[in-house]
Amino acid sequence: MKGTVTGRARVTAVVLLGSFLTTAAFLAGLHFAGLFRFTEAGYGDSYILYDVLNFQKTGIIYRDLSIAPYLPAQYSPLVYRMYAAPGPVRNENPFFGPRLMALAAFLACIGMAASIARALIPIRGAWLWAIAVGASFRCMETWPLQLRGDFAGTFFSLASVRFLMARFRGSALLAGLCAGIALQFKITFVAALAAGSLWLLFHREWKRLGVFCAAAAVSSAGLYLAFWIREPRMISQMLALAPAIWDPAGSLRLLFDAAREPAVLPAFSAAPWLLTRCSPRWRLLCLYGSISLAVSVVTDMQAGGNVNYFFEWLFALTPLAVWGCFRVIVWSRRDAGVAAFITALILIWFWAPRVREIINRRQEFNPDVLQAQNEAFRQTADVLRSRHFFSTVPRLALLDPLPPLMEPYLFAYELELGKVDPAPILEGVGRGDYDLVITPRQPEEWRGIVHGGPALHAAIQSGYRPYCTLAGDVWWLPRFRLKDGSLTEQLRSIGCVFTALEM
Repeated sequence: MKGTVTGRARVTAVVLLGSFLTTAAFLAGLHFAGLFRFTEAGYGDSYILYDVLNFQKTGIIYRDLSIAPYLPAQYSPLVYRMYAAPGPVRNENPFFGPRLMALAAFLACIGMAASIARALIPIRGAWLWAIAVGASFRCMETWPLQLRGDFAGTFFSLASVRFLMARFRGSALLAGLCAGIALQFKITFVAALAAGSLWLLFHREWKRLGVFCAAAAVSSAGLYLAFWIREPRMISQMLALAPAIWDPAGSLRLLFDAAREPAVLPAFSAAPWLLTRCSPRWRLLCLYGSISLAVSVVTDMQAGGNVNYFFEWLFALTPLAVWGCFRVIVWSRRDAGVAAFITALILIWFWAPRVREIINRRQEFNPDVLQAQNEAFRQTADVLRSRHFFSTVPRLALLDPLPPLMEPYLFAYELELGKVDPAPILEGVGRGDYDLVITPRQPEEWRGIVHGGPALHAAIQSGYRPYCTLAGDVWWLPRFRLKDGSLTEQLRSIGCVFTALEM
C-alpha cells in the first residue's frame, strides 16, 4: 500500500512538473529563434531601438522634439543605457545585441525567483521547480526579447526582497539600493520599496528601516536627479502620457489573461496555509506580491498598458506556486481520487493543448523559414533605403535615418491628449511629399486607440492610392504624380502584389 501511495504522488509530481517544462521548452525555442529575426519581437521595439541607436551616436536620450521624429522617448534613462551597452551594431540585425540584454534580464528574474523559493521552502529541489514555473508563463511568450524595462526592474525588485530576507550585515543597504534601482527602469516599480518599508516598520527594525529607505532614496531620486541635470528634457518626455487616457475594463481583461496562467492555481491553493502558518519572510513576499498586483491594476488602467504590467506579480507568485505544487502532491498521496483528478486535469487542460500548439507552430523553429523571412526583409530594406518614404509600420520606419514618424500609437495617444502638433506630419503626407507610404492592411487598434489616428489615415488617402501589398502591409504611391518606373519595377521584384483595393 505504501508503494502505491508513493507511486501515486510520484506520478502527480512528474505530470505537474512535466507540464511546466513542456511550456518552458517551447518558449525557450521561440526565444532562441527570435534572437536572429530581423523584424520586431513585439510592437514598440523599433520605437525604443531608434532612441537607443540615437543615444549611441549622440550621447543624448531625450531628443529635441522640434526635429523629426517628433515624439518623445518616454521610458526611464536606464532602459536606453542598458540596451545601448552592447555597443554599436556590428551586423545587419540591430536588434541582436539589445535582445541579448533583454533575455539576460528575463533569465535573471527566473534565477532570483528561484533563490527566493530556495530560501523559503525547505524541500530539496524547490529552486528547480521555481525555474520551471518561472520559465513557463505563457503570457510572456514574446516579451523576453522585447526592448522594455520590465524584466530588469523586476529583477532588482525581487533582489530587494531577497536581501531583506537575509540577515547578514549590509543586507538592508543592498535591499534599499535594489529597490531604488528598480525605479530606474520603470517609475511604477514601487512595490519592493513599499513592501520593504512596511515590513520593517511592522517588525520595528528601525535601524534597518532607516538604512533601507536612505539607500533607496539615493538610488532612485538621487540617480534621477543626476540624469535630469544631464538631460533637462527627461521629465517632460517621461510624462508624455500624463494625464492618461483611462481604460479600467482593459486593465481587468489583462489581469484575467495573466491570472489564467497554470501556476496561479497552485499558488492560490496555498493561500489558506499562508493565512495561518506562514513565517515573517513569507509575509514579506506576500506583501510585495499584493502591492505589486494593486499597483499593476491601477497603472495598467491607462490605455497604453499591456499584460507586461503584471509580470512582477507573476514572479512574486512563483515561490508560492511551487509551495502549492508540493501541497498538491501531498494531497494526491493521501487520496487516490484527488490524484486521478489532478493528473487528468493537468494532462487534458494544460499539457495536451501545449503539445498541439508546439506541433502547429513547429515552422517557427525551422531555420530555413527564419532565413527566408530575413531574406525577404533584406530585399525590402534594399528598396526603401534609397527612397524618401513614410511608414506607419515601425520596423520599416526604422530603416530611415530620420523618420518622420516612429510610433503611430503614441502619435494617436498624444493627439487625443492634445500634446503633439500633427501639422508637420499631416501636411507632408497630404501634399504627397514622399515617394511612397506604407501602412498595415487594416488599421491597428489597441484599447480603443487607432494607430496613427483618423486624421493621419485621411491624409494618406488624400495624397496616395494603394498600389500593392507585401507581407500584410499596403504600399501606397502618390495620386498626383507620374509613376516612378524604377520604383514599381523594384516593388514587383520583391513580390509586392498589385491590388485594386481602394482604401
